[in-house]
Amino acid sequence: RQCNLLRQSTTTRNTSGFQGQKAETLTQSNVLGRNRYRFFNEENIQTGGT
Repeated sequence: RQCNLLRQSTTTRNTSGFQGQKAETLTQSNVLGRNRYRFFNEENIQTGGT
């Protein structure tokens, strides 16, 4: 029984760690996308494009 409890806690920790990693990756891609969008807009303003 004790062994089973220990295994459960390890699984929970692994799952939450994975979710944290996933969230971090999503945030990074969001920042990259926003920066690319801003750069795109500035480039369009400079070249007089729409």
